Amino acid sequence: MLFQRKLIQNIKKNSKFFYFLIFIYLCLLLFSIGFRVFFNKNDNKTGQNFSQNIRVFCLIFTYDQKIATRSVMVYNTWAQRCDEFKFFLKITPNFNFKNNKVILDGIDIDLPANSFIDPGIEKENYRKLTDKTYRSLIYVKNHFGNFDWYLKADDDTYVFIDNLRKFVKNKNASEPITFGFDFKRYVNEGYHSGGAGYLMSNEAVKRLAIKLEKNYSSCPNRGVEDVDIAACFRSVEVHPGFSRDFLGKERFHPLPIKSLYYGRFPKWFLKFSAQAPAKGLKCCSDESITFHYMKPVDQYRIHALVQQFEKYPPNCKRKLRFIDIVHEILG
Repeated sequence: MLFQRKLIQNIKKNSKFFYFLIFIYLCLLLFSIGFRVFFNKNDNKTGQNFSQNIRVFCLIFTYDQKIATRSVMVYNTWAQRCDEFKFFLKITPNFNFKNNKVILDGIDIDLPANSFIDPGIEKENYRKLTDKTYRSLIYVKNHFGNFDWYLKADDDTYVFIDNLRKFVKNKNASEPITFGFDFKRYVNEGYHSGGAGYLMSNEAVKRLAIKLEKNYSSCPNRGVEDVDIAACFRSVEVHPGFSRDFLGKERFHPLPIKSLYYGRFPKWFLKFSAQAPAKGLKCCSDESITFHYMKPVDQYRIHALVQQFEKYPPNCKRKLRFIDIVHEILG
């Protein structure tokens, strides 16, 4: 009883302060609710319109032996979600084009002929990959220079184009910047993994292409594409941006989903990664943009999953997450 009396007396003495705290709490609560409502509306509007405002060009690297499998798969899944895309490769004598169709070794490959570009590649092999990239970027600058962002990706990479658009919606394409999975060696500020794909602003592509046009030998051309490209970018003051999400999870991935989830990391991956790799659900952002070394069958499965989630109504809070992709691929 004595304790209760003292408690009541203390409340009466400090009642003004107590009510003041309640008032502050209610104000903060109302502000928080209003903040969420406003920005959720804004996000929904942005989500509906950003694809119309941001123009993305996709450079997809392939070669003749993989056109009937990988290139067809990329075309049937994520490529057509880019505002424009082209397959870059060396056009060999076994190529023929008829009625805007690709005829390879006498077989009609169900791909449009105008999707393939040979930017002047001398030879198609790994040691010539830097040269292929340089020539492709010069070609893109001269023929497709009006896009905001340029994604370079391999034909065994799956790309979530909608996540890419969300990632760049508040970024400035006039800034000389690139994004990708970061390795920490060999180049000032590190370099992006070529296999994971990397994203380049309009200004970044323009600066690199102009430098190469003036003096093609002014940039390193040792065949180590991702290192060479990064070195060339640094010479024209193009710098890497931060691409991980707010939890520190990676958006660009040089390895397939199975390896990342189970933590089966090659030695080079552990040695060169700018951030210590994590396994399980901590490995990958729910807003991941790329996964490398993906089998065609797994790419089709992921794409079907993406399409399934797109059928949900706009007001549905159920969004595609990395755990959904894991369940689809790993069971």
